[in-house]
Amino acid sequence: MRMKTMHEHGLKLDHLTEYTAYPVHMERLNWLVKTIQAQRATSLDREMRIRDFTQKLKVSSDLNNLEVESGREESENSELEDKAKRSFREGDSISSQTDSIGNRWQPMVRILDVGCGTGNITIPLGMIPNSEVVGIDMYQPNIDLVNTRNTLPNVRVTFSRLSDFDVSTFDFIIFTEVLEHIPGYRDILEDLSKRMKPSAQILVTIPNGWGPFEWAMQPMYIMRKMGLNGFIGKVKKLLGKKEPYALNQEIDPHVNFFTRRQIKNDCKNLGLELVEFEPAFVFAPIMETYTPFISLNKIAYLDNKLAHKLPVWLASGWYYRMRRARG
Repeated sequence: MRMKTMHEHGLKLDHLTEYTAYPVHMERLNWLVKTIQAQRATSLDREMRIRDFTQKLKVSSDLNNLEVESGREESENSELEDKAKRSFREGDSISSQTDSIGNRWQPMVRILDVGCGTGNITIPLGMIPNSEVVGIDMYQPNIDLVNTRNTLPNVRVTFSRLSDFDVSTFDFIIFTEVLEHIPGYRDILEDLSKRMKPSAQILVTIPNGWGPFEWAMQPMYIMRKMGLNGFIGKVKKLLGKKEPYALNQEIDPHVNFFTRRQIKNDCKNLGLELVEFEPAFVFAPIMETYTPFISLNKIAYLDNKLAHKLPVWLASGWYYRMRRARG
């Protein structure tokens, strides 16, 4: 079943995230929401099937007891049968409950956003029904900014290293455009695979390390190595380019350039299993960087469709869903 985006649910997000003005980043947020909701629905279906099966066994057991205890008075038989049928109907009714945006009732979901930056992912995730969202970051100005913007009681952020943070209660752990900035990312993923709860899932969005976007960014990377960050900042300001991701974006460059084989090998060696992959965009991230004065609303939609048609190595970005390896 196709899960709706946050906009399709009719949710107004302008006061929660700047990403509504950045179609490429907004698509990442939509993918996270759709994935979390889809996995919750799958988990709920499994729970409902178990519950329904248990209820049917109870009904069958009750009816068998009726036959065995045939010596009881007819009124007692009728009462027991009515009770069994009533419990079956009550079991069925659970799976038909709905939440405020049209989905079936869903249990509490706990989400950890690692490297939350300015909260443009963290805060709107709090709109997921019955959710608790925590963001962690190691740049205090980012944390301070999120705290001034956030108005949702189920969302909080804190300054912390991931290695020092208790991840054992979270259902989803998110790295959105984060791993490419971390030199020791393998140690982090390996530690996470050991400490997260068995049913937890990791959601990752990363650039294709050898895709169109990273190739287009090479001139900027070279200028940064030459110490021209100030010049880059002036050009961006002239073009109207903003950095909504994090306040330390300019001093936190890409150090990892991923390939599909690298990700697969890393997961195999680090105790993780890849369960879902999706390519994302071809040219839109480049345009968002170099031509921010051009509206990408329609272009980004078509570009993302194109990414799904072309070979995956031509996509500028990749989305991954991972879990602890089984067996």
